[in-house]
Parts: sequence; C-alpha cells; structure tokens
Amino acid sequence: MSDRAQIMDDSTLKFGLLMESAQAHQKLAETHLERLRAHTQDLDGVVRDEIRRTLIDELKMLTVESQRATEALRRIRRGITWRGALWSVAAAILCTGLPIAILRWALPSASEITALRAQREELAVNVASLKRQGGR
Repeated sequence: MSDRAQIMDDSTLKFGLLMESAQAHQKLAETHLERLRAHTQDLDGVVRDEIRRTLIDELKMLTVESQRATEALRRIRRGITWRGALWSVAAAILCTGLPIAILRWALPSASEITALRAQREELAVNVASLKRQGGR
C-alpha cells in the first residue's frame, strides 16, 4: 500500500499543483479581463468624445452651408421681386400703349377732324342750296 499511497500522494500533489496553477491562471485572466474592461470603458469615452467632436464639426459646416443657401435664396427672391416688378411695368405699358396706338391709328387726328368738319359744313351749305332750288 505504500506504493499506492505514494502514487496517491504524487497524484494528489500533482493535482494540487495543477489546481494552484489553474487558480493562478484564473486570477491572471481575471486581472487581464478587469484591465480590458477598464480599457474598453476608457476607449468608449474616447470614441464618444471623438464622435461628439466630429458631429459638432459637421453641424458647424451644415450651419455655414445653410446660411449660404439662405443668403442665395434671399438674393434670388430680391432678383425675382425686381424681375416681377419689371414684368408688371412692361405689361402695364403694353396694356395701355397698345390700345392707344390702335386708337391713334384708327381714329382721325385733330387736323383731319377739322378738315372733315369744314367739308361737312360745305356739304350742308350745298344741301341747303339744293333744297332752296327744289332739289328734293
């Protein structure tokens, strides 16, 4: 039994040493895991800060671009306002000028009216003369 006891003692000793080694490795792994968790938390903070900075930079650029677009739209609106006013004036001139031009072309002038009145008076005198002479 002493052989068997010695084998048991050797096996027990080896098993004990193996358990101690496993515990040491487990503690070492836990330490490394804890450091990894701390590093991950630090990395999470760094990533969040970088995302914030990037987001703030992008939002600033977006703000600048929005202001440029707003100013461009304001310039376009001013241009359209002036262009609309110009078209309105042109339409008003056309709407008043065209009928006036047609009336001046179609209706007789003042000198023509005077000449026509004189001709009418002359014809009226001739008609009266013919009536007196019995030209009915």
